[in-house]
Amino acid sequence: MRGVRLLLLRVLARPLLWWGIAAAMLVRDVAYNLIPNTRPDAFSVVQAGYRWLHDPAAIYAGTAKHLHDTGLVPVIGLIRPPAVAMLGAPFTVLPASWQVPAFTIADAVAAVAALWLVQRFVTRSTLETAVFWAIVFYSPPFFAEVNAGQISGFVLLLSCAAIVTYNERPAVSGVLAAAAASLKLYPSLLVLGARTRWKSFLFGAFGGGVVVTIIACIPLGLSG
Repeated sequence: MRGVRLLLLRVLARPLLWWGIAAAMLVRDVAYNLIPNTRPDAFSVVQAGYRWLHDPAAIYAGTAKHLHDTGLVPVIGLIRPPAVAMLGAPFTVLPASWQVPAFTIADAVAAVAALWLVQRFVTRSTLETAVFWAIVFYSPPFFAEVNAGQISGFVLLLSCAAIVTYNERPAVSGVLAAAAASLKLYPSLLVLGARTRWKSFLFGAFGGGVVVTIIACIPLGLSG
């Protein structure tokens, strides 16, 4: 029994095993996400991006009407800040059939890049790195994020970049945190961790937040 346990531990301690698991999970993620999927979240962001460029008054009109009439959040419609519409705008220059897939791929790449930033700081050996990526590609939340085509990959990238730049460049960290918070509110909690050089962080966060908000709201006008 002892020999079997030692053999099992030796097998589990091999990075190649975990890289194989990570590769298998990655193939699974890619294969399932190639299945046709309307991805209403991604469609809503891209649609809002088009309206942000061409018909700003319509960005929230449909969502507001649906909420008024039914009291329910519509499946397709923007309920997020204007910066999310701005995020979707660049994808509208692509052919219509490419817009949602391109946004989904970009969000997935952003999520992987964010987790790579984290991995560089938390793993100390090849084995830990292999286990980290096996867990990432197995993770149901990661799969669901990509499958739905949401915006959390972009939020995660900006948030992780803010975290890893804080010690060396707190002002830049603040700008990145503000950019993340302009898409979803919860990255604003990063301010709670700003215990040293917090003035530079807050200055960057305030300045970055103001700039992003102004740019995102320009198409909406003063009435928006």
